[in-house]
Amino acid sequence: MKDYNFFIDYQKKKGATINVKSPYFIGAVILLIVGAISCGLLVANQLMVQKIEDLKQEAAAVTASEDFIEASRLKESIDAMNQYERSAAAIQKKFDESNVIGTDLIKAITAKVPSTVSMSSFDMDNAGANFRFNVPNRKAAAELLLSLKDTGLFQEVALNSITPGSEETGGLIAEISTVMKAGEAE
Repeated sequence: MKDYNFFIDYQKKKGATINVKSPYFIGAVILLIVGAISCGLLVANQLMVQKIEDLKQEAAAVTASEDFIEASRLKESIDAMNQYERSAAAIQKKFDESNVIGTDLIKAITAKVPSTVSMSSFDMDNAGANFRFNVPNRKAAAELLLSLKDTGLFQEVALNSITPGSEETGGLIAEISTVMKAGEAE
């Protein structure tokens, strides 16, 4: 009689053997690699999200700071002044090209006006001209009066009145009347 050993397959396996050429092994390795890469990407994403949040908080702190607000306000003011200068230059060019009587006279007068003073109105008739100037104080009004006398365009320069300016302009309003020299208005 012959002996049959039904457990031969189980007796040979004393340790686990790995067949590296097996499709199951290759699939498991690929899954482990993909899993490791996915975990690495998730961690990198979380770190990036945290860094973005930190940067947003820093940017919010900077935008809320008084220096940033002041700088923004100053930049807006500078932009508005630049726009005003461009508009004024374009208007001045059109004004010069139109050959309006008295433009040279206005240029000569405004060239002598002190820098702290601005002209708000100018009314010219046959014999003279009436001006309204915004002045910061009475001293500037006196300097303006002397400057107008020094232009050589007027026979007579008189300060009619000095009144308080509006809340927008502040300062004072000086009203000046003049008598033109013969031939200067042309």
